[in-house]
Amino acid sequence: MKDNLHKLHKYQRVRNHPKGRRDLFMCMDPHCKHRINAIWLDGRAAECYYCGEEFIITKKKLQKQGYLHCDNCRRGGKPPSLLNLEDLTNRLGEIL
Repeated sequence: MKDNLHKLHKYQRVRNHPKGRRDLFMCMDPHCKHRINAIWLDGRAAECYYCGEEFIITKKKLQKQGYLHCDNCRRGGKPPSLLNLEDLTNRLGEIL
């Protein structure tokens, strides 16, 4: 019996395609040779290129991004985490 676990791919747009196609994506895993056309990726699950979390691919992501990533990762990395209340009060105490 097959288990329901499946491999998620980390996608990157294929650059320098001989025919200039921008609708082709490939998996970045060195052991995977998966390539797929963008029209088949809309609404599918993928692994974020930067943080590794699962996310759903949208048409907007397919049009704009070279490396497909989740909404939490912006421009090549995670956004700075928010300071918790204790850190904030400790820093204010040091300043005052």
